[in-house]
Amino acid sequence: RGLKTFGEWPTYPQVWLDGELLGGLDLMREMHEAGELLTTVPVKVDLNARLKNLINSNKVMLFMKGNRDEPRCGFSKTTIGILSGYNTQYGLPEPLGLEGASRLH
Repeated sequence: RGLKTFGEWPTYPQVWLDGELLGGLDLMREMHEAGELLTTVPVKVDLNARLKNLINSNKVMLFMKGNRDEPRCGFSKTTIGILSGYNTQYGLPEPLGLEGASRLH
């Protein structure tokens, strides 16, 4: 009930984009049929393109279990130790970077 009041939209589903209410099913259907929805909502990024962008976002990119401060396996900890020993700057995906990418379909 709180979202209905907050968004001043009396029904569900409610579609929000960048923190703004687009509307419900009727409006979504109208936008879709008019060809406006494609220019309004972000287009799904192909998984391979997402991974390529992520891999190329740093000179060295490390995908591992855990994070810099708390690696979740010995292999990750050892890899961090080796890279740190060379004073190598490396990137890590955001916490949902790899997992999130694997969920993109």
